[in-house]
Amino acid sequence: ASDSGNLKYVEKQYLGGGGGLVYLGGTTFTSTVSDVDLDFFSSDYTIHKIYGLLRTDTSGADYHLQWRNGGSDDASNVYITSHNANLQGVSSNSMETDFGGWNLTYMPFVGGTINSSGGGAVTPPKFEMTVYNAMDTSYNKSISFRSHYYRTNNTWANGSGTMYFNDGGTNTFEGVRLFPSSGNFNKGEIRVYGVVNS
Repeated sequence: ASDSGNLKYVEKQYLGGGGGLVYLGGTTFTSTVSDVDLDFFSSDYTIHKIYGLLRTDTSGADYHLQWRNGGSDDASNVYITSHNANLQGVSSNSMETDFGGWNLTYMPFVGGTINSSGGGAVTPPKFEMTVYNAMDTSYNKSISFRSHYYRTNNTWANGSGTMYFNDGGTNTFEGVRLFPSSGNFNKGEIRVYGVVNS
C-alpha cells in the first residue's frame, strides 16, 4: 500500500532474485542422423545448460562434442578433457576408467555405449552439460558434464568430466555439434537453456 492508502503493485520483471533457465532451442528426432547441431547459444548468457538423451545404432560407439562457429565445426586440437566413469557390473565391484585426453579435436562425453539392439533400446545415454563463456572472449571456454548409460561389456556407467578449450579465448561459439565415433544416432531429445544472471 502507498502512503495515501491506495494499493500499489510491482511487475514481476522489476523484482530482484528468482534466477532460473530460459529455453533457447532444442531438437527431437526418431530417424537416423550422422550428427546433431545445436546452434542456440546467446550472448545474453554467460552460462548455458544442455540436457538430453541420444541413442546410437552402433554398439561400442563413443559420443563426441565440437564447438560450432558461423555454421562450421571447430576441430582444432586444443580440446583438453578429463572424463571419468564409474562402471558397475553384475557383481558388486566397480571400476574407474578415464576416457579423456590432451589436445584432442573433440570432447568425449560417453564411452562405449550399447546400441539400439541391446540395453540402449530401453535406456539410451542421458547427459547434462554446463557450458561456460561460449559467446565471451574474456576467458577460455569450458564445459562440465555428467552422463549415465549402459556400456558394451554389460556395465552401468556413471560418467562425469570437464573440458577446457585452450584457444586463448579468442573465439565465440554459438553452438555445439554432437556426433558418434562410428555409425549414427537414431533417437534423440535435447534442450538448450540460458542461465539468467539474477
